[in-house]
Amino acid sequence: MTDIALISMSVTILLIMTGFIKKNSVFLFILQAVWMWVLLAGNTNSIDYGVNSAIFDFAEADSGIPYQSVMYWFARQGYDYFAFNAVVATAALILLYIFIYKNSQNPCFVMSLIFIFPFVDFVIQKRFFIASILSILFLYIFIAKKGLLWKIIAVLFFFLAVTTHEGTALFLMFFLYPLFVRCHRKKLFFGGFFFLALILAAFLPQIAAMLPFVGEARAELYFVALHEKIKYPVLTTLVFTLMHTGFILLYYWLYRCSSAHGRASYMGKAVLYLDVLSLLILPAYYWEPTFFRMFRTLLPFNYIAISNMMPVGQIYKKKLFFQGVRYIVFAGIIFLGYYFVLSAGFDVVAQPIFEDNILFE
Repeated sequence: MTDIALISMSVTILLIMTGFIKKNSVFLFILQAVWMWVLLAGNTNSIDYGVNSAIFDFAEADSGIPYQSVMYWFARQGYDYFAFNAVVATAALILLYIFIYKNSQNPCFVMSLIFIFPFVDFVIQKRFFIASILSILFLYIFIAKKGLLWKIIAVLFFFLAVTTHEGTALFLMFFLYPLFVRCHRKKLFFGGFFFLALILAAFLPQIAAMLPFVGEARAELYFVALHEKIKYPVLTTLVFTLMHTGFILLYYWLYRCSSAHGRASYMGKAVLYLDVLSLLILPAYYWEPTFFRMFRTLLPFNYIAISNMMPVGQIYKKKLFFQGVRYIVFAGIIFLGYYFVLSAGFDVVAQPIFEDNILFE
């Protein structure tokens, strides 16, 4: 590992640890935001960089869907992929920062958790990162705002997300949210739709191939080429199911603990409902574990809700403190397992993020 990588990783770890102590410092939040921007917008090499750059080169030939049209404009102006990604990623990060700061009483706590997981994937999966921010805005407006105009705006963000990355089409399940909230027999409601998800999962390749924003080529990639590389599909499904449900169970225990201390909130319950609906994704893990990125998009919601369960500032309550530590430790374990065991290895997947940067050259 290079000296640059060690230094930048040390800075990141320091900002993470400080964020858990000074949870609502404006100055620290700005430092965390700037450092996150440096690592993300300034990145010049990652495991998917070549793929995303090739997509940008293809956009020079023709404009099309909104995201491709933006690439087309940048390419026609003579900008390279790095410049395009830096500008678009900066805009997406600003939206994420505003979302966190507006909704969290302890924004530094949220940023620290994001740095642990899934920030590395934010940098690697550049196109999905943009789509995930659009999906966050879709979900926030859809569940928090009332009125027809707001619902139309939410649907517009959903459309932009899907046309940026077809994987976000699975967020269709969250249109069930209003029905789920109003339903008095939630277990029966969820059980029925989970059974339906199990049935549909068997035909997911055929369904995906028929969708205009996916098509046969993408369906072939995800459900044939990538699926065939999985040696033990059942074991992989189990591992990602445990990761997914682990986050949700820890959140649920935190939510119950905070409710007992009188810190329950509308957003806390709304996030719990979103988490439960996200379990409809589980059958899709059999085909391709990258569907985990769908739940990963919900993590900023979880982190914000958890941060609001904590007292403001450096104060912690004993029970909430230990529940919070369990959640943080679990996120750390997921980071280690995800990038050291389940992927191509830390040196291939994560290390370039901390050393290949235009500002480090």
